[in-house]
Amino acid sequence: MLQAVPATLGAAATVLLTLPVRPLFEDDAWVADAVLGVLVVLLSGLALRWLTSRAVLVVGGQALASGGYLLHTYVGETTTFGLPTAATIGAVGDLVTDAQQTITEYAAPAPLTPGVAAMLGGIVVLVALAVDLAAATADSPAIAGLPLFSLFLVSTANSDDGLHWGWFVAAALLWLAMLGYQARDSTERWTTVVAGERGGQDADSAHRMLGRQAMQVGVLALAAAVVLPALLPHLPQRYLLDGLGRGGVGGGPGETVRLSTELDLRRSLRSPSTEPVLTYRTDDPTPEPLRVAVVDQIADGRVRMSEPGPQPPGGLEGDPRPEADQDVPRRERKMSVLENGVAAPQLPVPAGLDVLDLGGTSYTVDAAGTVTVTEAPDEYTAVTQEIEPTEEDFPPSLEGAGPRSGADLLALDPASQQAVRELTGQVVSEGAGPLQAARQIQAHLRSSAYTYNLELEPAEDGEDAVLHFLRTRTGYCQQFATTMALMARARGIPARVGVGFLPGTSEGDERIVRASDAHAWPELWFDGVGWVRFEPTPGSDAASTPGYSLPGVDEADGSSGSSEETSSTSTSASSSAAPSAQEDIAAGATDGAPTDDTAPWWRWPLVLLLGLVLALAVLPVTAILVRRRRPEDDAARVEQEWQGLVVRLGDLGMSPPDGATPRQTGAWVQRRVPGDPAATDQVDRVVTTLERARYAPDPAVLPDIGDDVDAILGRARRSRTTGRRARALLWPVEGRRAWSDGWRRLTDRLPFAGR
Repeated sequence: MLQAVPATLGAAATVLLTLPVRPLFEDDAWVADAVLGVLVVLLSGLALRWLTSRAVLVVGGQALASGGYLLHTYVGETTTFGLPTAATIGAVGDLVTDAQQTITEYAAPAPLTPGVAAMLGGIVVLVALAVDLAAATADSPAIAGLPLFSLFLVSTANSDDGLHWGWFVAAALLWLAMLGYQARDSTERWTTVVAGERGGQDADSAHRMLGRQAMQVGVLALAAAVVLPALLPHLPQRYLLDGLGRGGVGGGPGETVRLSTELDLRRSLRSPSTEPVLTYRTDDPTPEPLRVAVVDQIADGRVRMSEPGPQPPGGLEGDPRPEADQDVPRRERKMSVLENGVAAPQLPVPAGLDVLDLGGTSYTVDAAGTVTVTEAPDEYTAVTQEIEPTEEDFPPSLEGAGPRSGADLLALDPASQQAVRELTGQVVSEGAGPLQAARQIQAHLRSSAYTYNLELEPAEDGEDAVLHFLRTRTGYCQQFATTMALMARARGIPARVGVGFLPGTSEGDERIVRASDAHAWPELWFDGVGWVRFEPTPGSDAASTPGYSLPGVDEADGSSGSSEETSSTSTSASSSAAPSAQEDIAAGATDGAPTDDTAPWWRWPLVLLLGLVLALAVLPVTAILVRRRRPEDDAARVEQEWQGLVVRLGDLGMSPPDGATPRQTGAWVQRRVPGDPAATDQVDRVVTTLERARYAPDPAVLPDIGDDVDAILGRARRSRTTGRRARALLWPVEGRRAWSDGWRRLTDRLPFAGR
């Protein structure tokens, strides 16, 4: 038996639970391939169960079909005539490595790399295979809940925002529908016997009674599953995937926040939570941002936090600002954290850490001055040395030793280096010194040519993130900080990106930091001063702009002027230079808003829906065509109409007794399909006409019994449940026999058929 209904329900449940996984990744392009993979599993299973009842052959064939689909989709260029080669094995290994690296190093939403797309497609297809095996091939839909639950866990256990209860209810209803279908088939035989013993009552009465009871149990169970979690205490979040589990945002008292190892702060910035993640006091009237990590790796438009190397515990002995000359002004600042909700190993502290008291908690400090802890302390105290350099403290040229670091702090991202160099050459005036160049880059990015917005326009296929930012001129702190760091490097200034939190809002003598205060900023190196912060992010969504980063002279031509006049002039000059740079970055982008060639999200669901409708219509249409074949002989016509009546009654679950004569069958039909005297006359006319066609030596002209047959079938349908009528319509025996006979005739003509 094909088990089309439970197989289709299982495929629908798999697709449904695939959709909540989308927010874990930046791009939805993988969904269409995964859904097509589910369709391959469904259709191959239907075809194989039609040809054989052996589960091993069915599952093996489905695995070959779905495996071939996955190879063709993700590593098709390495196959030969669709068959894997040695290169295919290597390509699959590369995809696995890529997927493993991405999900462990990136926080949700993670980038959709080729390995991740292949991993997601493989997981969904594997779940679809397991669900189809349980629901259809093994006829055990209860077990199908296990693989469906595993797919449900991927999204629920790696999402901090929580999954809407509607996803659970919809998937549970599909699973219950599979169970109900199996229960109906299982009880159909014995309910007929029980009903007959109680006076010939229609077996559907027992079905309806059991169905109502099952529905009540199912509704109560679903209601309890939705309501009870709201009444029970919420347990701590536990992640299935190391990387995707990072970067979560605290949403209530007692929850923690941690910034991911891949710098993408939008999730934290968009957090609706107003709960504090850090409460502290400080003697600094304009506090510095609180840094948790320093980033020096920029590739493919992304800035990734370097994993800290082994460091000895403690390590705060000596000058906290060894790179700054002793005559650079500095001021001691103290902060006392009253409540810390930032998860280990991150610890927010300002730059220039001098003294740290964690109340006995062990910690390490790396060469960049970032602190990592083994366990997040609830309270701690930090004393820092804040430098306040003047313009005279900065070097006039780029000659110097440079910072000590294992990373290449002048490296540019190959994908965007040409555009970055061209834009830097237009923004920075000829002959500008290091500080003047940094000021001009910052002023350009803070100008009205750029817009702060968390909602980014769709990127073009394969477009680098920095190029996308320069084309749209829209982004948030991550894009501004990354771009300034690259432009500074293009000018020969070592640069990196700091990530952490804004100093928060003042409430009395305390400052409150929330998840939405997550921030990124560039840090540039100047000999004799060391690492200093700049603030290219415009508006109120940034920290205070350091005084040394604001121009005191008109750096475009070297003339004197006030700070305000110079800033305005620099900004205007930068803004006027921007359009020509953008023309080189993205031709045509200045003609208007970028066009979005991305296909609408509903395209693939619509294609899947149309394909499903066409697949469901195959057997009903075939059955209609079979019935329309009218033989020329009247006796054959009557026999065909009689056989059609018997077969279609069987589709409705009302198969007449085997071996019964036409008159016995007619009496059985009258008992099963009660009606008025006219209905009895219709059955009698059909039976009498059939007997004449079969047994009369010369039946002469036989009347058309088609209307009587249709009337009998109409009353039979009205006595059945909606589910039984739908099954009779979509799964008719006549349609199945026609396709089976056609397949048999085709295979008989093949040379290997054994004739």
